[in-house]
Amino acid sequence: MASPFSIFRKNQKLMLVILGVMCMLAFVVLPSLMQIMRSGGGGGSQVVVTSKFGSINEAELLGMRRTRKITNKFVAELIALSGEVDPRRIPAEPLGSSSEEDVVTTMLLARRAEEMGVVVSNDAVRGFLREITRDQVNSADMRALIGQLGISQGQLFDALRNELAARASRPC
Repeated sequence: MASPFSIFRKNQKLMLVILGVMCMLAFVVLPSLMQIMRSGGGGGSQVVVTSKFGSINEAELLGMRRTRKITNKFVAELIALSGEVDPRRIPAEPLGSSSEEDVVTTMLLARRAEEMGVVVSNDAVRGFLREITRDQVNSADMRALIGQLGISQGQLFDALRNELAARASRPC
């Protein structure tokens, strides 16, 4: 009986070609197929919320929740840096929950504020930050904290502007 290695030695060029083609297919085609299967057959993300301000799909909702978590973390750590409040008394989510319902409500209120003509400037955001820290944290410390969170100052200000606009349009 012939050894299995003799069969390989006899057909090694063909087997290496087949193995090479299979590897190329695995690296080129499989990721695309996996993505299509994961998203439910193509066509983009599924719409989860529709309002008069537009639709929100799964990916946008995930991004909104991530932004809320980062913004909450920034505000909580900023309050802790100020030293004005006992760190144990700082809420984990000072701007509100990162639940789907809360981030969608905030988005709707912010769009409503925009519709009403409310404009939140960078000065208003800076004023909010001075207010929550009682002007005890300098801008260098704030920039360092922003750097630790892995976002830009512009992204953070946009998120805070959105939160402040939503607060401004809340019914009394």
